[in-house]
Amino acid sequence: MNGEKSIEVTLPGKEDGKVPAPSYQIVANHDFLIQGYEDGGIEDIAAKIDAELMKGKKEARKAKGTWTFEFPELRLKKSGKKSQAAFSILHEGLTPGHEYTVHITFVGKAGKKKVKQETDYQLIIPGMKSGYDYNSGKNIVTGELTLAESAEGNWVTAVFDEAIELVDFKKATGVKGLKHSADFEGLKPGKYQAVTLFDGEIDGRKLVVWNEVSFDVTKNGGTPLPGDQKPSVGDPKTGKKIVKDIKGGKMPKTAVDHPALMLYGGVIAAAGLLLFGVVYRRKWLALLGM
Repeated sequence: MNGEKSIEVTLPGKEDGKVPAPSYQIVANHDFLIQGYEDGGIEDIAAKIDAELMKGKKEARKAKGTWTFEFPELRLKKSGKKSQAAFSILHEGLTPGHEYTVHITFVGKAGKKKVKQETDYQLIIPGMKSGYDYNSGKNIVTGELTLAESAEGNWVTAVFDEAIELVDFKKATGVKGLKHSADFEGLKPGKYQAVTLFDGEIDGRKLVVWNEVSFDVTKNGGTPLPGDQKPSVGDPKTGKKIVKDIKGGKMPKTAVDHPALMLYGGVIAAAGLLLFGVVYRRKWLALLGM
């Protein structure tokens, strides 16, 4: 044609007029599990990751192969035919209040087509930090959820003396927000341990998170005592079972296997799993309304 140009255009995603089939991808999610012994004791808390091979917006049909879940930071890797894997907080070093990158790989077939797909998934384990302050005769114990954006639930704060006797406790229900404080007056001079527990929803997931802080009260005020804080997370459906197990007079085997993890005041910390000592069992049942 005179004065006109003809330009051939190839539209993205098309070849010979055909729209290519949707590509494969991996989607994942996670939850927390509490694993128990047959006698009801608590064995471990684990983070369970579920993955799925997708073709476009639909699940890939007849997908069979090997799934691999890897924590590069912790040098942990698990492979198998199932598209899920659980990683122990107690035995494999996962820490509450920490975010991990999990590299997920699938190698196999979807129908007759060979597929190799991989992705990185961010696993967030909420935690709690505890603090102490003294102001105008009040001993103020504060718990604050970490790696969380929203929360709603119940808070319990209990104070124990050096003899591990319950001195006082405060309970608040239906609290919205990541932070809660409870104040205690009239504490005699001495060393104390306060345990703060949250039971509710954190970013849409039901969890129990707790931590402890120790402090020293004098005639003129109070100061926090140094110590490593090791928060814990759990599922509230089994959170009651933790206290019930301890009520039965049996400490979980983890307490026996890891005696070096005994903390001040009889609180047991096992790589992030806090279980209250036998001396707390009836007191905590009463505090939590169990």
